[in-house]
Amino acid sequence: MSVPLRLSALSMTSHNLDKEFRAGLIFSILAFGFWGLVQPYFFGVFESSNALIVMAHRTLWSCLFMWVWLAFRGKVFGALALLMDRRAARILALTGLLIASNWGTYIYAVQTGRLLDASVGYFMTPLITAAFGIVFLGERPRRLQIWALGFAVLGVISYMISVGQVPIIALFLALSFSAYGGIRKMMVIPAEQGMAVETLLISPVALGLIVTIGWAGAPYGIAANLPEALFLITAGLVTLLPLVWYNAAAARLPLISLGLLQFIVPIALFVLSLLPPLNETLDPAKTRMFVLIWVGLVFYVLDLVRSARSAAAES
Repeated sequence: MSVPLRLSALSMTSHNLDKEFRAGLIFSILAFGFWGLVQPYFFGVFESSNALIVMAHRTLWSCLFMWVWLAFRGKVFGALALLMDRRAARILALTGLLIASNWGTYIYAVQTGRLLDASVGYFMTPLITAAFGIVFLGERPRRLQIWALGFAVLGVISYMISVGQVPIIALFLALSFSAYGGIRKMMVIPAEQGMAVETLLISPVALGLIVTIGWAGAPYGIAANLPEALFLITAGLVTLLPLVWYNAAAARLPLISLGLLQFIVPIALFVLSLLPPLNETLDPAKTRMFVLIWVGLVFYVLDLVRSARSAAAES
């Protein structure tokens, strides 16, 4: 009797794991699909708005919704403990400024019809993150990582030589998000509580921007009509929802699956940039840069798969 019972228990465990994986897959597709498909259209609704104003409102309303969400889940005291920790608060103030500047740059790229640049930035993000780990966290670079980073650097250099310009939007998006992720990884704190404290700490800056720029007469500053006000308030929900879905996916999926699924975002941005109404031009210089970065990403994915297999074999 013990053997059938044991097989039955294993079957139930396998079923539960499959169910968790499917749920994680759904949550990850929701999160990355929202970031790659919904947010570009959302932040492109009011193209005449000031990107700094939208970023500031996004910060303030994200802060409000995050604290309401923590209260709903009974995690407010954990966030308050982070806020009272001076070292943690200083670091979270820095990461808050990094993520807010990333948001502002992304909104600017959407509003000015430069999704191709945003796509390049988010394709480069995992490669820059790996470089941050090597340089600042003392991680030992693996051969495939070196090849991946080499091709990414070559892509940027080829673009700079061809055009005579630095791809500022792409590089800033990649660098700011990679720095944000690297610092947050070193802190090892819950994502939701960390974001609640981050947005709270930089809210005075956001409020100052709204008052200063809005007072100067920028659209959607202090005085806004109902549609504009709803747009700015909803920016907080648009920020919170994919984060909640991402956290749900991260709790259910292996790291390799999550790492591969993240490419939904830059692929979606790449496709949207070439379709109406944007119809961006993929000139030869950008094409070469994309191809070289994609080759680098092939090495990155191979390294990710190899690392996952090695970890599985050791366990």
